[in-house]
This record gives sequence, structure tokens and C-alpha cells, in this order.
Amino acid sequence: MGYAELEAKIKADHEKDLDAVRKRAEAEVASLHAEAGRAASEAASKILVSGKKRGAERMRQIVGQARLESIRKVGEERNRLVGEVFSRALTSILESSDRAKAALLKTLSKDASLIDGKKNILVDKRYKKLVKPVAGAKVVAEDIGDFGVIIESQDRLVRVDNRLKTILEKSKPRLKPQVAKILFG
Repeated sequence: MGYAELEAKIKADHEKDLDAVRKRAEAEVASLHAEAGRAASEAASKILVSGKKRGAERMRQIVGQARLESIRKVGEERNRLVGEVFSRALTSILESSDRAKAALLKTLSKDASLIDGKKNILVDKRYKKLVKPVAGAKVVAEDIGDFGVIIESQDRLVRVDNRLKTILEKSKPRLKPQVAKILFG
């Protein structure tokens, strides 16, 4: 075998080896591509699942916040409407006839019997003519700032505040639930 034949055989063997290396490299690259594709697919799937979970959680948060805000607004509106009932009751009394006001002032003055001895029934100047004297009590016209009466002992140690706004404010905690039940069931 001559030099040229030997060189050709070496080249042919080298080409064979090179082809085998190329085929192994291509197979390994294909395997790596397939593995990377599977890993990418798994990662994408995990990201998608995670994103869906976070989206669902955020949706629950948003819906929960919206429900709480709705409940808060409904509560505020109910409180406003209940307050409106008290305001209208006050207005209704103040706009009632003098006869009705006189009857109410008479009822409010009856608490004078709770105080022993001499007492004063203080009434706003605007309503003095509507108040009739009660036994043992003197009716005094004063600027008390509201419809109703203030009954006090002459020494001013005992005082009963029967002004309309005072009575309503004291009654609100007890009456609000009843008014709400009537309004909203």
C-alpha cells in the first residue's frame, strides 16, 4: 500500500469517525432540544397554573372588598335613613298645631311631680303661652334653645331635661333598632 492509498484510507476512516461524532452530536442536540422543550413546557404550565391561582385569589380579594364596601354603604344609607326618621319626627312635632304642642308640653311637665318641694318649669319664650302651671311649680320663660321643658328644684340641685332634642338623643340608642326594623324588616 502506497502513501496515497494510506492517506486516502486515513481520510476515509477520519471521515467515518467524523460522521459518527456528528451523528452522536446531532442525536445529543436533538435530545437536549427535546428535554429543553419538555422543561419549557413544564415551566410554562407551572407559570400558567400559578398565574391562574394568583388571578383567582385576586378576584376573590376584589369581590370580597366590593362586598364589604357594599355592606358599608348599605349600612351608611340605613343609618342616614333612620336619622332622617328622627329629623322628620322632630320637624313634625315643631310644625304641629299649638294644641298638639300644648298637650305634649303638659305631658313633659308631669315629671315635675318627681321633684319634692318648690320647683321651676323652664320653657322657651316662644312656647310659654302653651304651658299651664303644675301644682307646686312656677312656669318660667327662658331661652332654653329648644321645644320642651326643663324642670328643676328651686335650689337647682335637681334638674330634669325634657327638651325635645335631649329626649330624642337619649331615646335614639333604644329606638334606632326598632325604627330600622320597621323600615327594613
